[in-house]
Amino acid sequence: MSEYDASPSVPDISLIARSSDRVRWGTVEDLFESGDVGVRPDDATAGILCDVLQTSDAPALSLEPGDQVLVLLPNAPDGRGCVLGRIGPYRAPETERVTIEADKELTLRCGKARLTLRHDGKVLTRATDIASLARRRQRIKGGSVEIN
Repeated sequence: MSEYDASPSVPDISLIARSSDRVRWGTVEDLFESGDVGVRPDDATAGILCDVLQTSDAPALSLEPGDQVLVLLPNAPDGRGCVLGRIGPYRAPETERVTIEADKELTLRCGKARLTLRHDGKVLTRATDIASLARRRQRIKGGSVEIN
C-alpha cells in the first residue's frame, strides 16, 4: 500500500474549524514595491504583511488601497498572512488599450505562423502564406524595400 490512501475519507472537522478561525475579511492599506501587501483584518488594531495567493500564470490579482480582501492570518505573531482574493463586484479587465512588454523578445505563435518583435527594433514574420489587406491606402515605406 502506498503512503497515499485512495479511498475517500471524512475530513477532521476540528482541523477545518481551526483553519477557518484564521480566515478574515480585511482592508488593503499599503502596496509595497517589494510585492508585500499591508492588510488590516477587520477585527484587528494592527495591520499585517501579506503575500498574495496566485492560482495560475495569468496576471496577478489587481489590488488597490481600500479594497476588501479575504486574508489568511499567519500561524505565529511574527509570521506573514496571505491574501486569498479580493471581495467585491467584478471588475472587467481593461481592454481599450492593452500593452504586452518584454525586455528582449516577444513572440506570438499560432500553428505554423509566428510574429517576433526584438528589442533592437527588428520584426520577424514567419508563415506559410501572408495576406495583407487594406480598405484604403496601403503604404510600404523603408530605407530600402526588397521584393523577391
